Amino acid sequence: PKQGLAPKTFNKRWTCLGVLFKDAKGAGHYPKTEPSPTSGHLLKKRAVKRSVKSWLALTPEDLVTIFDPDVFLGWVKPHEFWVPLILLHHGPRIGEASQLSTTDIRQVDGVWIVSVNHDAAGTTLKSEASTRKVPLHPALIELGLLVYVDEVRRLVGNGFLFPYLRPDPMNGMGKVPGATLNGYMARRLDHPRKRAHSFRHTVNQRLRDGKVS
Repeated sequence: PKQGLAPKTFNKRWTCLGVLFKDAKGAGHYPKTEPSPTSGHLLKKRAVKRSVKSWLALTPEDLVTIFDPDVFLGWVKPHEFWVPLILLHHGPRIGEASQLSTTDIRQVDGVWIVSVNHDAAGTTLKSEASTRKVPLHPALIELGLLVYVDEVRRLVGNGFLFPYLRPDPMNGMGKVPGATLNGYMARRLDHPRKRAHSFRHTVNQRLRDGKVS
């Protein structure tokens, strides 16, 4: 792969290119008897495994630094404020948080819930098992998330919670929020293994510590 492209990313993009050639063969635009140019060029699993960083959970001190109001409240766009808070309280993947819609936050039997799904066009999940409904954390309600949801509905109707974001073919709705948050965390924490996905590890660790299955 070109310099700077991680093996896992290379394999992901090369696989997509392979699908393109497969479709071209099916449509008669590429000789069916010819092997695809992408065949046999995926990097070995060992190389991919070595390239994948193990993200660390965040410490209480890290969280104080990240959510220092003198810095954190300087964000301008809604996703810059809400996505980190959703990650902190629910532990979703950044793409899952970024692609939430106004209808994904609703009441069921009097309880506010968050529905993580890929029902809307342009949304994706890692697997079908990632589909889930969980109670909305009361801290997010207290911080005004429901007020923000109502404001989005009033301005643009039901749709994405962050309607100005556009899906990326490779990274879904999480590309821009991920780049913004990862850059912010790199500056604030100065630690190569503490980025947006660390929130997921933090929530999982807290659940394990609390003996939650």
